[in-house]
Amino acid sequence: RFYAAAMILRARACALTTGRVALRHALPEASLVHSSHRAAAFAPMVSAEELESHDANLAGNREAYEKQKAKEASLGPPFGRKVFVTNCRSKNGLHQVPKLVILDSDGRTLFTLTEADFMALVGNLKDINREIIRYGKKLT
Repeated sequence: RFYAAAMILRARACALTTGRVALRHALPEASLVHSSHRAAAFAPMVSAEELESHDANLAGNREAYEKQKAKEASLGPPFGRKVFVTNCRSKNGLHQVPKLVILDSDGRTLFTLTEADFMALVGNLKDINREIIRYGKKLT
């Protein structure tokens, strides 16, 4: 469309200087407007009530997250990591799943665990401890 618009503008400029235009295809003026502008002209407007409802929903979600994060617990002084439980969106985005969130010393999310992940970790705790001890012996 932009190429066609440029061709039409060149032809019009040529017509002004030479007095003739050699265009075989006439394009409507609407085709010269970018598609996003045309879509915006025909898109239904969102009401103020819907915007307020959306903003209130976002503020409520943020407030709930801040409340859950305020209950974070420290994992000890050597690393300064903290942990808390919050509701995160599922993979499909339709549901919320409780997750254990572990933060690094800067307060950024290090990783999250679902309940199933946590139970699998607890189930393998003996093996994990054995591997940590074995690794510690290799260091000494």
